[in-house]
Amino acid sequence: MRMRQPVRTVWRVFAQKTPINAQLIITRRCNLSCGYCFEYDNESAPVPLDTLKQRIDALHRLHVTSLTLLGGEPLMHPQLCDVVRHTARKCITTLITNGFLLTPGIVDDLNEAGLDHMQISVDSLMPTPDMFIQKSLKSLRRRLEMLLERARFALHVTTVLCPETVDGFDEFVGEIETVGIPVSAGLVHDEDGRIAVQGQPYIDAWSDFHERGGRFASIERDYGAALLRGEEPEWHCRAGHRYLYVDEHGILQFCASQMGRIDKQIVECTPDDLRAYGREKKGCEPGCIIGCAYRASVIDANPLPLVRDYLRGELRLRRSTRNRPSHSADVRDSAEA
Repeated sequence: MRMRQPVRTVWRVFAQKTPINAQLIITRRCNLSCGYCFEYDNESAPVPLDTLKQRIDALHRLHVTSLTLLGGEPLMHPQLCDVVRHTARKCITTLITNGFLLTPGIVDDLNEAGLDHMQISVDSLMPTPDMFIQKSLKSLRRRLEMLLERARFALHVTTVLCPETVDGFDEFVGEIETVGIPVSAGLVHDEDGRIAVQGQPYIDAWSDFHERGGRFASIERDYGAALLRGEEPEWHCRAGHRYLYVDEHGILQFCASQMGRIDKQIVECTPDDLRAYGREKKGCEPGCIIGCAYRASVIDANPLPLVRDYLRGELRLRRSTRNRPSHSADVRDSAEA
């Protein structure tokens, strides 16, 4: 993952306390309807490109280090590569996708547009009979293998530990690792962002996952284990400052689970606004398992674990990128569309 102007970025993050990560909704449309997801619909139009450029420019002015493009399913945006290209001019650019719409041509276009990092959501070996879980390795293995052959950006798989995946979770993670892509895990939450599972089976699966070693998102390990035990560790959420979530209307939100608490367009926000939002005690911290908000918040109290995990992740992602075979026209012709 390329960090543009690393010295200046470190100064801004640690001295000036600029936003670490922002998430930008570019469409609410999705080709799937996963049972645990609250962030999609099947009717909204994609956010127009010119509107997205204005919001991205505003985030650049706020010196966001990393910007993540979200849906719904962002691959459904008809001008996705133009969005990526505009974003990648000034910050690390990540795309989160379910992967079902990936083709060799799209991957090549994202390479050219300057994408830095892709997260692919995969939750189980097989879809569940009721289709509550749809993002399965059975459905996505060929596309993951195609990504490994073609992508010049970093890859990692994200997965969710929930009642439908806890049995056989270790086997599933092992199978993903045989594909050759690093894995990170989260815990399922309710619509308010609070943890939705507890108990020994989840504690065991969570512990086994992290004990496999080399996890680059382990900052939540102890925190997640405490929540699974029924505890509620104290922390101060810095959402609205260190972590930003911009909805499809361009309004800054604390996160996807705490909508409507800020009523300001991101294009109107100033650094002073963000600092004020960050100082605000949210009140929803007890039981919160929104990992992106937690990671970006605890850096102010204890930055070393986040730096350690970032460096560890960079090493793993760079190593996996280096070890990929170079692609050829034959791969484009033979890969499954």
